[in-house]
Amino acid sequence: MTDAPQGNHFVDLMSGYTSFCAIKEGGAVQCWGALLDGESAVPAMNPADNFSAVNVGVGRSCGETLDGEFVCWGTQGQLGPITAQDLNPDWTDEELLGLYPIGFGEQVLIVHLDDNRLYQVDIENETVSDPFMDGLEFREVDTTGGGICGITVDDEFACSFDIENWEDVEMGSESEPISFSTGVIHGCALYVDGTAECLGGEGFFDVTAALEVPDDTLFNDIMAGGLISCGLTDEDQAICWGDPQVEGMSFPSLLEPVQ
Repeated sequence: MTDAPQGNHFVDLMSGYTSFCAIKEGGAVQCWGALLDGESAVPAMNPADNFSAVNVGVGRSCGETLDGEFVCWGTQGQLGPITAQDLNPDWTDEELLGLYPIGFGEQVLIVHLDDNRLYQVDIENETVSDPFMDGLEFREVDTTGGGICGITVDDEFACSFDIENWEDVEMGSESEPISFSTGVIHGCALYVDGTAECLGGEGFFDVTAALEVPDDTLFNDIMAGGLISCGLTDEDQAICWGDPQVEGMSFPSLLEPVQ
C-alpha cells in the first residue's frame, strides 16, 4: 500500500477497488493505493501524452490522453495507444468515446463507441460482443470492478452488475439525472430535483444497506463506495449510509457541516 501524494495540485480524482488516481494540472497522472494488481502503476509516457481522463479498475486502469488516444496498464502490462480498429478490425469508421476496465483482473474491456452503445472486448480471446445492456445508448459511462452505470442519451440512469449477463439492467427513476457514481457492486445517481437513488446487484457482498438513501434528504453530490454510500446534502453536510461492520470501518451518520 502506498500513501497518498503530498504537495500536488490536482484537478480530478478517480477511485477504484483498492487504489486511486489523480490528474494534476497539465494532465500528468499520479496513482496510489494497492499496487499488488498493477492498476496504480502508470506507464512511462511522453510528456505530451498526459491524460484528460482515467478509469481505475481492478488489476487494470485505462486513460484518455490529451491527444485523444487511449492507454491501459496493469497486471497484463501496458496496452496501447489503442484505437477502435485495434480492438475490432470491423470498426473501420468508428471512434472510441471511452475505454473502461471491468472484472477482477481479466483481460476484458468495456468499449464506448461513437454510436453511444457499449461493447465488451475480450483481448486474450480476441472476441467482441454485440451491443449490450439492452442496446441502450449512453452519453456518460463509468465502471468500477464489478459493474457498469451510466446516463443514457434519453437522460435515464441505468446500471448492470452481472458480469455474466449484462442484459440484467436496473433502471433508475423517471427523474433527470445530473451526475452519478459507480461503486464496486452498486451505483448512485443525483437527480435534478436534488433527490438521490442507489441501485445494486446481488454478489458476494450484501449492499442492501448502501442502497437505502435517507428519506426526505436533498443532495448536492453523491458517491458510491464499496459497501457504503455518501452524499453532500443541500445543507452542506456529509452523510453516509451502508454497513460499516462489513466494511470494517465506522463512520458517523452525520458529519460536521462543510465550511
